[in-house]
Parts: sequence; C-alpha cells; structure tokens
Amino acid sequence: MKRTVDSPWIQTGTKITNLLILNACFTLGCLPVFTIGASLTATFDVAMKIAQEREDVSIIRSFIRAYRVNFKRGMWMGLVLGLVGWCVWLDGQIAFQIGNAPIAAWVVFVLGLLLLYVHALYAFALEARYENTWFMAFINSRKIATRFFVPTLGLSAALTAEVFLFWGTAPFLTYCGLFCAPVCLVYTICKTLLPILRTLDRDAKASDGFSVNGR
Repeated sequence: MKRTVDSPWIQTGTKITNLLILNACFTLGCLPVFTIGASLTATFDVAMKIAQEREDVSIIRSFIRAYRVNFKRGMWMGLVLGLVGWCVWLDGQIAFQIGNAPIAAWVVFVLGLLLLYVHALYAFALEARYENTWFMAFINSRKIATRFFVPTLGLSAALTAEVFLFWGTAPFLTYCGLFCAPVCLVYTICKTLLPILRTLDRDAKASDGFSVNGR
C-alpha cells in the first residue's frame, strides 16, 4: 500500500514523534528545579501548536524560542505554585498525622487542593498563548474552570485516568511514563482548552471578565 505524507499513519507517527521530542525538551528544561514553570509554559506553547497541526519543522527550536520568551513569567508562576503547594501539603501533614486533627485543618486542606487545582489547571497554557500578567493567568484559569465546568470535569477525569495508567498499574507503564507522561497530560489539557479559547476569542471579551489579548 502506497504511503504519502498525507497518510493518517504518517501524520500520527509524526505527531507521536514530535510529542516525544517535546517531552524530552520539557525534562531537560526542568533540570534546574526553579525553571519548571518556564519549561512547562514552553511545553504548552509548542503542544498547542501541535494540537492545531501548525507546529514548526523543528520542535526543539520552537521549544527553545518559547522557553526564552516565557522564562521570567513562567519561572515565577512555577515558584508561586510550588510555595502554595508546599503550604497545602504542610496542612495535609498536620491533618493526617495528628490523631484528633481539628475539622478546620481538613477543610483548609481540601479547599486548598481544590483552589490550587483550578488556578493551575489552565494557567500555564494561558500564559503561553496570551499577553497577560502571571497573576491574571491564575485568575483566568479559575474563571474558565468554573464557567466551562462540564469540559473541565471531563478533563479532570481524563487526567486522573492517565495518571493512574502510568503510575498505578504496571511497572512497565511507569517506566514508559518517564518518556511520555508529562507531555500526554499537557496535550490532553490543550485539546480540551483550545475549543474553549476559540469560543472566548469569538466573544472578544467573555461575560465573566476573561479578556483575550492574543499573542
């Protein structure tokens, strides 16, 4: 059977290869731990282009360019989320380790996890796509998660399934996850977020206050 560059098999293989290369770039970009946010933002930048089938010929070059552009804001976003996450984790340790932990500790822990999740879910993708402050990226992530609740709920279920697949089943899949799990999660978020962003782009300014200033 004749194969061409337009063949679904060729296109699928190319996309998988590009995502694996992007995952390697993400991993290398995270080696200084404080740059995880910048690396994640650059990964979202390239992954959204792959999801829209308008990626550049060189994934590595695209990643480096996005990494440089988003370095400062992405780095600060990662550090802020890391600090907030550490505070939530610390409260969780108090709730779990103290036998008769006050109800307030459990409430703060659960609410902290929920707020951390909705503020972080779309933030790095928004930072990669729009010109805005990193603080507004967190706020807009929460607004999108609440306004588009059903797609966000479906996305959360898909992300949970992927995490369980890679880290809750066979050791072989856990090993495979080292090479593809982060980019799989990122790509899943992008595929859910892009239709939402197209809706917001058509509105120019959403009724919930989310403004779109596209790059």
